[in-house]
Amino acid sequence: ESYVGGTKPTVTEKFHVPKPTLQLVSTDAAADRPHSFDEIETHEQWQFDFWDEAKKIGGWVHFGWNPQTQSIWYATIIAGVQRRVTLVAVPDIPVKKLSRSLEFRAEGIWGHHVCEKPLEHWTVGLEAFGVVLDSAEDGLGNQWGERIGVGLDLEWESAAPPVAFDEGFQQKCSISGELLLGSEDFQITATGSRMRSWGSANTSEILDPAIRMPIRLGTPSGDLLLDTGLNLSERTWSGGIRM
Repeated sequence: ESYVGGTKPTVTEKFHVPKPTLQLVSTDAAADRPHSFDEIETHEQWQFDFWDEAKKIGGWVHFGWNPQTQSIWYATIIAGVQRRVTLVAVPDIPVKKLSRSLEFRAEGIWGHHVCEKPLEHWTVGLEAFGVVLDSAEDGLGNQWGERIGVGLDLEWESAAPPVAFDEGFQQKCSISGELLLGSEDFQITATGSRMRSWGSANTSEILDPAIRMPIRLGTPSGDLLLDTGLNLSERTWSGGIRM
């Protein structure tokens, strides 16, 4: 059998998180973009995931902004069958105000997240150096590993209407574009989803069983846990930030 990271996990964990009450989004599509500063007092978050079944590779992108500390946290996880986890994680990028394209720059990283059309089409770009972890559990530790270039140029297009929860919504999507991983170049045709939230809401549905890939982010306001899971049989990701 094949497993994320290349070896069978010693424990296949059941990854249970609260399942939201789902309903069709009735909010203005403008909520897909950043709120104005006077509208929001808690975290703004955007999350994107994909799995390319033909190439047996996928990814999870999480972008968050804390208006109280005026800083961004960011993480991208790339995982695949018979492949060690690649991580790009930046816990603290000073940003006083979010740009319309959710663009940021720091040493060794550039990214943007462009809402081409609210509730329908997003573009995600990344140029960064990441690390190839020896094991998925190393995301909770010092996150040392082999340095590797990571690039994303991917499009998320709606495949179903969004569904709402208390402070945001989720949406199933079709994903296409390019993933660069060191010397490897993947032309991606995938399924996946995206999430938009504000506040501390956890949007994950039950993913059972999941191979977990937890990531610790040491932000100015304290450690955050990005707890992610990949279900290979269902070809789906789940998880989110634990505040």
